[in-house]
Amino acid sequence: AASLETDLTRDGVVLSFSVVRTAAILAEGKVEEGGEVIAEVRIRGNRRIESDAIRARIGMRPGEPVSSAQIASDVQEIFRLGFFANVEVYSDQGPDGLILIYEVEENPVIRQISISGNDEINSDKIRDALTLTTGSTLDYPLLHENTARIESLYRAEGYYLAEVGFEIEELREGRVGINFGVEEGDKLQLREFIFEGNEAFTAKELTESFETSKWVPVWSSLTSWFTKAGTYSEPIFLQDLLGVDKLYKDAGYIQAEVGDPEVEPRKDGLFVRVKIKEGEQYRVGKLSVTGDATIDLDALRKKLKLEEEAIFNSSYLNVDVQDLESFYTDRGFYFARVTPATQLHPDRLTVDVDFRVEKGPLYFIRHINIAGNTRTIDPVIRREMRMTEGQLYSARAIQLSNTRVRRLGFFEDVAFEPQPADDPSQLDMAVDVVERPTGAFSFGAGFSSQDSFVLSASLNNTNIFGRGYSANLSAEYSGRTSRFFLRVSDPYLMDSSYSLGATFFLTTVRFEDFEQDQQGIDLTLGHALREDNTARAFLHYQFSQRRIEQNSRVQASAPLLREILQKNESSTLIGLSFRSDTRDDRFAPTSGTNYGATLEYAGLGGFANFLRAEANYSFYQKAPSWMIDRSAFVASTKIGYALPFNEISDYDLDLATITPCDDPDNCSQIARLDQIDTDVKLPLTERYFLGGIGSFGLRGFKARSVGPRRPRLRRSGFLGQGAEDRRALAVAA
Repeated sequence: AASLETDLTRDGVVLSFSVVRTAAILAEGKVEEGGEVIAEVRIRGNRRIESDAIRARIGMRPGEPVSSAQIASDVQEIFRLGFFANVEVYSDQGPDGLILIYEVEENPVIRQISISGNDEINSDKIRDALTLTTGSTLDYPLLHENTARIESLYRAEGYYLAEVGFEIEELREGRVGINFGVEEGDKLQLREFIFEGNEAFTAKELTESFETSKWVPVWSSLTSWFTKAGTYSEPIFLQDLLGVDKLYKDAGYIQAEVGDPEVEPRKDGLFVRVKIKEGEQYRVGKLSVTGDATIDLDALRKKLKLEEEAIFNSSYLNVDVQDLESFYTDRGFYFARVTPATQLHPDRLTVDVDFRVEKGPLYFIRHINIAGNTRTIDPVIRREMRMTEGQLYSARAIQLSNTRVRRLGFFEDVAFEPQPADDPSQLDMAVDVVERPTGAFSFGAGFSSQDSFVLSASLNNTNIFGRGYSANLSAEYSGRTSRFFLRVSDPYLMDSSYSLGATFFLTTVRFEDFEQDQQGIDLTLGHALREDNTARAFLHYQFSQRRIEQNSRVQASAPLLREILQKNESSTLIGLSFRSDTRDDRFAPTSGTNYGATLEYAGLGGFANFLRAEANYSFYQKAPSWMIDRSAFVASTKIGYALPFNEISDYDLDLATITPCDDPDNCSQIARLDQIDTDVKLPLTERYFLGGIGSFGLRGFKARSVGPRRPRLRRSGFLGQGAEDRRALAVAA
């Protein structure tokens, strides 16, 4: 038999074995192996750990003969609990027979953990990386593991010279404190990637897509605070090396091996060495599909990205496998699987690829069960689905339905889950949604140099009564503007595939030289152009009335004076537009595009008569991970052009009988209003000007202050005509 004693030190666990006869463990040394029967098993020395928890690990039981092998196994099992520094086994003779005693010494409890010497990394960040916690028992292997965790944390920040140790402080009996001491050393910048064995690609090509970047003097000093240039983090670099491996596999080097990084800390920085074994470049040999005798192989080859005799590309292989599986899962084969089998021919440097198909049985959709829609009615969700009960299972239809339901914007989460039905040839489709609030009320107040004080309020709901109707009532009031809008829409007019929207508006805008009042209605009829609802076409009609108000004595340009004298203008506009929106989220997009084009004609009635074309484009790019969560960069542009059909004679100026001066030969500085700036025929409010905020905003400039300039004119009173006599209006240029 053997006696085992343990001693936990900062360097590990010391095991001491004392080999004795089995009888020597027990009382009086008279019991032989397999002889005396155990009368009782006792546990002693434990304070915090329940005896029953220890007893559950002990195999020796009362009524069984003594077994040294079992006792040794019991000691091991008790140690595996991780709560004890030492375990000893004794025997004693009691009135009823042999008593077997397991005596344990519990590890001390950690009551505090402190960190010292850490100037570059916050203590909270270090504690987040630790798995050692207060209240747990002292475990030396775990203590060493946490020391290595802190060192890894420093290495990830570039401190490869950092050394971490620990000290154990006895607080009182059974309680200790742990202090991790850090010697940070200097931060080493990543200076160079050293690749060995690369012939097919240069170092620049291998590192082109790296997230890890080396230190470049001067430039990195300016940008390292947000690019982390020069910082070597092994987890990130290992991801970069996966990209290197993919680069080789996609270039036909299917036997390429990319070694683990070897980091060499030097005085002037870190140098990372990577050894590469490229191997030979392979081409595609024979392509075949087995397991489905009905397939048209020639037609299928046209859909594959891999081509015979072309350079082998592992990414193309993965895409082809996915496409083939989709080919079958879109046709009802729910369990269809495609496994690529490759055979190398080193003598010819080719790879034969056999796509092995396991179609499985056909499945039909039996029921579509919707759950979680506490507000939205079922038909609103069902009309977005591109599958119906009774049709063949289709993975593409499920994916498309999921996308369309998500794009409604009514749900936080949408999940489609096929479930087995009683009939082995059918599936039930479980659709689980999580509702999100669709109504919102907002109120704001602010101040701007353009509008002075601004008050705004908005009441919006995109899912009225849970039926998908939307309505928005908004108002804005400031020192220069007042705007009121009411918008309502039905995305499926009378359960058809057409949408209908109506907007009622009333606005008053005060510009530098005039004030414009406008009111009207806009009706829009839309229809989807794509199955996923990311593109739509619209036909819209707008009727508006516009009035320009200003004192006729104002000194202004000829186009503005004509607008003032015209007083009320009405326009009837009809237009055709297209819009595509592939953003990942309508409310907080981080990727995708949003673009559109509009062609409008005004002239079916009213004063305005013009043709206008506009286009806009916005691109969304997710911001780096170190920026605010779900932030994105947006690049937008907008262009527009209007072709006027109005004539100067359309303005109600009543100047036909006015003669500017008695001597027409000396009228170079004076003319009638219908004779000045006759090239400006488009109504002033329809012309394009930049400035202020909005769709044609330009920061740093007042609203509509950037654009073509015309000279200001002053009114010329002549022939004794009164100032309010419109027929006498003439101006001095």
